[in-house]
Amino acid sequence: MTVSWLYTLPSPIDGGGSGWGGDQTLRHDSVNGKRSSIRLRAIAALSFSAVFSLLQLSCVSDSRSIEKGEASLRLGDHTMAIRFFDEVLSRNPENFEARLGMGRALIQQASLNNADGTLWGKALTHLEAARTIRPESDIDTLLSEAWLVNARRLLNRSDTINALNALSRAIDLHPRGVEALNLAGIIYFRMGESDKARILFERALVADTSRPFTHFNIGMVRWALNDIRGAHDAWFRALRLAPDDKDIVYWYAAAEKKLREAAP
Repeated sequence: MTVSWLYTLPSPIDGGGSGWGGDQTLRHDSVNGKRSSIRLRAIAALSFSAVFSLLQLSCVSDSRSIEKGEASLRLGDHTMAIRFFDEVLSRNPENFEARLGMGRALIQQASLNNADGTLWGKALTHLEAARTIRPESDIDTLLSEAWLVNARRLLNRSDTINALNALSRAIDLHPRGVEALNLAGIIYFRMGESDKARILFERALVADTSRPFTHFNIGMVRWALNDIRGAHDAWFRALRLAPDDKDIVYWYAAAEKKLREAAP
C-alpha cells in the first residue's frame, strides 16, 4: 500500500517555488502513477496466484505422502511410513493425519524394540499432538491403549512410579478401560494400598462384569481385609465365568475352608 501511494504522488517542479507543478505536469505524473499502480496490482495478483498454486501443490503433495505412509503401515513397513509422514510434518507440523500416522508407525517400530523407551516416548508425543490438533477426533481409545502398553513395558523394567503415571493417563483418556483399571489396582494392592486398589477394581467391575479377573482381584482385596465372606462371593462369581482357572479354584476352595472352620 505504501509503495502504491508513493507511485501515485505527483513530483514537485525542479526549481522555481515550493509548490507543485502546473496542470500539464500533474496530468503527466497522474498518468504515470496510474500505470505504476496498475502494474503493482498486476504483480500482486500474480504473486497471490503463485502462492495459491504452491499451497495447492503442497496440499496435493501432503495427501499423496499420507496415502503412501498409510499404505506402508498396512504392509508393516514402519521405516518407509515414518519417512512419508515426516515429509508432511516438516511442511506442516499441525497436520492431524501425519501426526496420527507417525504415532502409529512409531508404535509399530517400538513393538519390535520393546526395551526402547525413546521410541515409545516419540510415539506418545505424536499421538498426544494429534489429539491436541483435533480434540474431537476418536483417538482417545487408541491413545489410552498406547499408554497402557507403555505402562506394561515400564513394569517389566520395575519402573513402578512411571508405570502408574502412564496408567493414570490411560484411565483419564478411557475411564472405562478395564485392563488399565485392573493393572493400576494390582500395583496399588502390591504396594499395600488396599483401599485404592479396591476402588479401581470396583470401577473396572462397573465398566464390565464379564471379566473373571476383575472379580478375582476384588476377592483378593477382601481377603486381605479379612472379609472372607466377601472374598468367597467374589471368587464364586469369578469361578462361574472361568471354571477351569486354577488360581480361582484354589482361592475359592481356601475361602470355602475358612467359612467352614468359622461355622458354629
